[in-house]
Amino acid sequence: VKYEQFLEAVVNGDEHTVRQLIDFRHLVQSRHPRTHTTTIHLSAIFERPIILRILLKKDRNLVDSRDAEGRSPLHYAAAIAGTLGPKGLKLEENLDESTNIQQSVEEEECFDILLDYGANEALLDVEGYTPMNFHRSPHLLDMHQIRGLNQFPIRPGDNIDELIAQRNVKALREIVLAGDYKSQIEGRIFPPESRDLAPTLLHLQTRILAIHEAIRNKDQRTLKQLVDSWDTATGKDEYGRTPLHIAVLYGRARMARYLLLLFPRCVDLVDKAQRTSLHYASCLPDEHQRTQMTRILYRAGAEISSKINGNKITKKSKKIKENDENEEEEKMDGQKEDEFPDIEKVILSDSDDEDESTEEDLIRTNWRINKNDEMGGNEGGGEGEGEEMFLVKDSDGDESIVDENIERRVLSIDFNQKQYRQLEQLYSEGLGGKVWLVVKKHLGNEKLVKYIYAYRQAQNRLSQVFGAIESNDFRKLKILLDEEIVQARDLRGLTPLHIAVLEERHEMVEFIANQFPAHINISDHLGRTVAHYAAPQQNAIYDTLSDLGADIKIPDKNGFSAERYRANPKQMVRPLPLLNINEKEKKINK
Repeated sequence: VKYEQFLEAVVNGDEHTVRQLIDFRHLVQSRHPRTHTTTIHLSAIFERPIILRILLKKDRNLVDSRDAEGRSPLHYAAAIAGTLGPKGLKLEENLDESTNIQQSVEEEECFDILLDYGANEALLDVEGYTPMNFHRSPHLLDMHQIRGLNQFPIRPGDNIDELIAQRNVKALREIVLAGDYKSQIEGRIFPPESRDLAPTLLHLQTRILAIHEAIRNKDQRTLKQLVDSWDTATGKDEYGRTPLHIAVLYGRARMARYLLLLFPRCVDLVDKAQRTSLHYASCLPDEHQRTQMTRILYRAGAEISSKINGNKITKKSKKIKENDENEEEEKMDGQKEDEFPDIEKVILSDSDDEDESTEEDLIRTNWRINKNDEMGGNEGGGEGEGEEMFLVKDSDGDESIVDENIERRVLSIDFNQKQYRQLEQLYSEGLGGKVWLVVKKHLGNEKLVKYIYAYRQAQNRLSQVFGAIESNDFRKLKILLDEEIVQARDLRGLTPLHIAVLEERHEMVEFIANQFPAHINISDHLGRTVAHYAAPQQNAIYDTLSDLGADIKIPDKNGFSAERYRANPKQMVRPLPLLNINEKEKKINK
């Protein structure tokens, strides 16, 4: 018990408890059960300079102790004290500038304390790095991950931890699409073998929220750019609301028609309170808007949805339905077409619907969806016991502010080129949402908009090429592949040649390498070329690539060459599996 109390006190910075327990037997030599870090390591990792001094005064022989990775406390303190370490790390967690300055001083102090106690600056870890390597290049250590691995007490694992450890991308993706990224996944991907999942899942979450924001802002152009699959058209927020729910909620008739035209089955989806878009429409405060949105949803098949979920709709909505049926019987010709214009013309129109409410109207009316009364068909809409209220309000906040650094990076791109290196890097860093804000701000920049559109088109074609390689369709691969696509990279930085190697398609590898020799050494975001991934395989692809000019001595970001992986194949970790729409949704969208 005292052992656990002592480790927890060190991690949490509880100086009083540390002083109380430090003289009890050999507690100062305690180690973390998962990472084998000592209390000195933990003090450095969690930046506890005062506790670090207390521990070293008790036993200075621990100053060069090693953890499971062969690193001493100085390795971690050096990475934190590195030139870019404190600012890059702390600006994400604290917005107060004075706090950043104070913590930066503390970070440097941990590093200096260890040096004062004689820590060895030339000590090598298992990867061959010294503390000074980390001080000069702090990005070599992911301190966020290291802190997560060294948290104490260790949180009991659940099914989400199991999915992360198993790299079950499909299940984790479904959690994000269901709107549970923040509540179940965010800040939990720490295992080294699964760490590359974090930016990919964050990118998906950011894209979903960007689509919702585009609907709130009546940004039809951005909506069209971002919605390109069933997943993006039905991705939910934390309340389980799909883009169609948001479109109905804010009275965006044109956007609702667009979503229903592309993915008509989304009309049946429900939020976490089992409410369909029709239920939302039936509670709109404006009568004309309520009538219009309800008609749009009924004609898309929303009546089926309301029956499936066993919920009633309001009497007003039923009356709209009856009137709608009567009108259809009486107005089968020109009058009907005037009232309800061709849906494709509406979608392609640049003008907004007259009856779309502004966000100021929504905030002013402060309308609510009542789970027990409104959904039960009570016209009065009185507030009963146990009712669940849903307040609509603007959620822009600080997230709508364009990041100047991201804006500068985007606008510095040469939009005339057919390469997307800078854009690929931004998306791989999980900055897709911020890129979207930049594009939204500069919609008048025709070159930028065309470049973003061309990038999306290239990514779609790249996905088709990956599919051809996976299915071993050589004929399709030859048709799709060209100079632009062979050097295009997905979120992981993988090119068609990477995928061909990973799928062990020897003939395809040989074809791509022969046809496009200039791109044989393109690396992914981990700095790994195709030769790196071919190295541990038990086949002849590695030798073929070497014969065709692949450089087997190029180091990845860990400093390892393909040659080294060939000699130590167990060190290689395969990249994240491809993220495909599941077969069920593919059938729905046909």
